[in-house]
Amino acid sequence: RLWRLRVAHAFEARIRRRASAFRSPCVLDASPATAKSYPSGSLELIEDDLRAALGAKTAEALVEALHGLCGLRSAFELRRELISYKKACLCLFQDAQRLELSLHRQAMFFFRDHPSRTAFHLAPHWPEYSSAATALERARAVRVALHDVRDLSKAICALPRHPATATLPPRLRGLSLAGQATVDKAEAFIGRLDALAAGRESAQAAEAEAAEAE
Repeated sequence: RLWRLRVAHAFEARIRRRASAFRSPCVLDASPATAKSYPSGSLELIEDDLRAALGAKTAEALVEALHGLCGLRSAFELRRELISYKKACLCLFQDAQRLELSLHRQAMFFFRDHPSRTAFHLAPHWPEYSSAATALERARAVRVALHDVRDLSKAICALPRHPATATLPPRLRGLSLAGQATVDKAEAFIGRLDALAAGRESAQAAEAEAAEAE
């Protein structure tokens, strides 16, 4: 028993010396309060620590065992891909914002008040306005959907590091998509525009037939 205590003490001292040499917190002191103080995000960091503590062969065998048990290597690869995906969503979200602003200006430019609220789709400006308004609603729906997707992916990336504090963020508990209402509204608006466009085509066809009859 005394020999085991000496080995354990020597092992702990070696690990603490290594942490001190790299000016980083010692892994033996990991706790919920200090979890964010450690470098993370790469399997290589774990492999380096294990090699320093246990030797190359033991470290390699342990990593392989963990990978077979819980898919450790795949988890880190997925995390890296998810971070890249989150960044891509941010770029697309910013593009959608700029596109939405441009389309909003176009829709306002082609919008005209019409004396008849039931026949304004028959006015000459209607095709341009309808096209711009439809594109605007689609861009707005895409922008809101991208915002939700980025929020969810960011919440996954920000899951607590320590098992004792591993609680799901509010956005992941119910998986509620705040932008669904905006998407539904856009679909309904586009549906109304399509119906008005069909009415315009019917009216134009009727006018053409009447002109031919004359």
